[in-house]
Amino acid sequence: MSSGIKQFPDMDKFDKIIFQLGEAEKVANSIQAKSGKDILDLISKAKAKAKQARDKLVSASGAKKGE
Repeated sequence: MSSGIKQFPDMDKFDKIIFQLGEAEKVANSIQAKSGKDILDLISKAKAKAKQARDKLVSASGAKKGE
C-alpha cells in the first residue's frame, strides 16, 4: 500500500485514504441494488480525486513513484 516516496512521508496518508475508499467501494457495490448507485458514484469520485491529489503532490515534490 505504501508508495515508497522518501521525500514525502505523508504520502502514506493518501495511500491509506485511497485504500479505504476502495474498501468503501466494495461495500457500496454490495448494497447498490438496495440504495441505487449514488453512493458508489460518490465514493468512486472521491477515490479518483484523492489519487489526483496524491499525484499532484508527487509531481510538486519532484519525486517519482517507487523512489
